[in-house]
Amino acid sequence: MSEQPTLVRRGIQTYYGVVEDSLDNKIENYLEVSVTEDKRVTYAQMALYSRLTQEQREFAWKWSFHFKGLVEGAND
Repeated sequence: MSEQPTLVRRGIQTYYGVVEDSLDNKIENYLEVSVTEDKRVTYAQMALYSRLTQEQREFAWKWSFHFKGLVEGAND
């Protein structure tokens, strides 16, 4: 049996290119993607609210408040 591994270990594909495949880089990339996705959702929500009337905004805010309460828990 050969001493050399048969699979080539490749890096992690990120927004900034390929980085070394290590636990620290995986954690950093995960956190970066999480923040980016959270901002994307926030910007989409702001864009939606800007197109709504005051009554529609209140309804959407109440709906999202109740939804977050169900998903994330009532204690937050």
